[in-house]
Amino acid sequence: MIKKTVTYTDLEGDDEIKKEEQLRFIFTLPALRLYEQRTGRAFFDDYHKAFTRFIDLIKVSGADVDDVKNMTEEQQLSLLPIVSNPEVLKFVLEAAPCMYTEVVDGRFVQNDETASNAEMSLWLMNLVNAEFFGELLQEISANQGKAPKGNKKGKKK
Repeated sequence: MIKKTVTYTDLEGDDEIKKEEQLRFIFTLPALRLYEQRTGRAFFDDYHKAFTRFIDLIKVSGADVDDVKNMTEEQQLSLLPIVSNPEVLKFVLEAAPCMYTEVVDGRFVQNDETASNAEMSLWLMNLVNAEFFGELLQEISANQGKAPKGNKKGKKK
């Protein structure tokens, strides 16, 4: 699970209010299904393309893939191509809302409503950075064994 605290500015009437929220992102089977339902594409096909492109761009930048959090400002600037890469950006901006989890009555909830809340949020664009991209891809990598790969419906032995 990824836990992120984000700070963003919201408007309440004519006043700008700084808000802080604790966000959670979990790669689960419901998140995978939600992604495929919303995009009409195979999750793992998109993930592998984005992951490969992300790693290629990290290598070109010379940054340490295992230490994205402790990069110098110069190294972070070298990662700007990742944030603007259409393949990586599109995947992350479509996957993150599906992986976004709200706590309702003490339970984690991931559904179309929570994904829509994430897409419409003021905080989503605060997550457009190489650190979050790396964390999201790592969350998927670490948990992809828990999700089925490919559609096995209708196959008989």
